[in-house]
Amino acid sequence: MKSMDYVVGVILLLVILGGGFFLRLGLRNIWRGVASASWPRVSGTVVRSTTNATTDVNKNTGQRDKMYSADIAFQYNVSGHDYTTTTLHFGQTLGSGGSSDAEIRHLRYPQGATVTIAYNPKDPSIAAAEPGFSLEAFWLVAAGLAFILPCVMAGILVYTTESGRNESRGMAIGAGIFASIFAVLGIAALCAGLTTVWRAKSSVHWPTAEGVIRYANMQTEDKAQRVSDGEGVSHVEHSESYSTNLVFEYEVSGEKYFANVRRFGVLNGDLAQEADAAEKYPLGAKVTVAYSPVNPNVAVLEPGTQGATYAMAGVGAACLFFASVVFIWIIPSMLRF
Repeated sequence: MKSMDYVVGVILLLVILGGGFFLRLGLRNIWRGVASASWPRVSGTVVRSTTNATTDVNKNTGQRDKMYSADIAFQYNVSGHDYTTTTLHFGQTLGSGGSSDAEIRHLRYPQGATVTIAYNPKDPSIAAAEPGFSLEAFWLVAAGLAFILPCVMAGILVYTTESGRNESRGMAIGAGIFASIFAVLGIAALCAGLTTVWRAKSSVHWPTAEGVIRYANMQTEDKAQRVSDGEGVSHVEHSESYSTNLVFEYEVSGEKYFANVRRFGVLNGDLAQEADAAEKYPLGAKVTVAYSPVNPNVAVLEPGTQGATYAMAGVGAACLFFASVVFIWIIPSMLRF
């Protein structure tokens, strides 16, 4: 094996170890999320509740990406010892591009509010305000696999090429790993998409409650990409997309809830479309909210389906179709040679 191959092997190993770190964190979050549903509870207090926004500028294109996050801390006491946690639910994302995600957390947990905290009886410093499994816990698992699987595929291809073994078999294994990535992504997207479709269709029959808009903001997102004119000269092209971020408050059986879904499957739209939505739902406006009778935290302002409702499910189906083509036709054809 050449010295360069050793260097490549070391690099691949380091990336795999990095992916393993993320995978381990993700699996730990999933375990804690599932286990926390049965952990003991204690009363706690929100000691900090703020929202933050950070901007990252792409030096190549000048594109400005803004991320919004909520900084919330809970204090609680177990067996005479005070603890503080910033965990809403295990696997929570640090921020998102939509400001309503941060605002809804801030409104649900205002400073000074009393909340119920679930804590690990073996280590009370590990706790969450929203116990139970959350789909967000899969993000770190997906990130870990995104590092590990391509490196394993590359390692197999390098090994089969250098060792003089059956190169077609090595390529077939690599293609199988590549298709597996698409299959995992497809299953995740399809599950999320079908959940959205089911909620959209069911929401037409959900009970309703009177609500009020507590947060309204029309957000502009600048997209920039560097394109070439075919003669070696490049320039940056800019485009804009718009989204109306809302948070509304409503009451079910005497308990207050907050949600931020205008329509299931809403995608960023053009200026006129989103300006109409902003005008329709100004701050303080009275609205009718359709909420899930099973989980009142899930609610929507405009029940029913639309074209964008099926987008995520369509992406998932496309990924699974591609993976199926690779497994059923491409890999067998590689193994025949």
